[in-house]
Amino acid sequence: MKSSHGPCLLVVLANPLILAKAESWPHAALTVGGVEYSDTGLGEWTGFYDWLRDGERSVVGVRYWTFDYTAFLIEGTRNLAYVVSDPKGFLEIYFSPRRAIEPGLSADQEFLYDPLFRSATGEHAIGFAMDSLSGPERESILRHGWEPARLGPDREFPAGR
Repeated sequence: MKSSHGPCLLVVLANPLILAKAESWPHAALTVGGVEYSDTGLGEWTGFYDWLRDGERSVVGVRYWTFDYTAFLIEGTRNLAYVVSDPKGFLEIYFSPRRAIEPGLSADQEFLYDPLFRSATGEHAIGFAMDSLSGPERESILRHGWEPARLGPDREFPAGR
């Protein structure tokens, strides 16, 4: 069995955006809002990511740099108002209407854990390890609200809304 790390943000690329928090990672599947998202099998590392911070160090989003095999997400998210996609190979996913970021604070190049999940209906979600974020940075994400993430038969985390 793989060792546990923690915590993990699951970004469900739905309309509207759904954020879910798991207390640890890795996971083969997660259930959010009654929908199960299974790991696509592309691995625990599917690209780099940068936490997007404003001038007050609050995390307002995440920039996900795709690899060739995850680049289909760029086209697949073009109609989501909270996503800014770039043909150079990245998605900027904003957790609220706030879009002002401080570039010097938004260049983490993380690659701890960012697997791609998929529901039976074809909806995608990306997991992002939050291990490197400070407590206040994590709280700044979770202030946007999150859904409960069901990790197994006996583990459910409370909603943040």
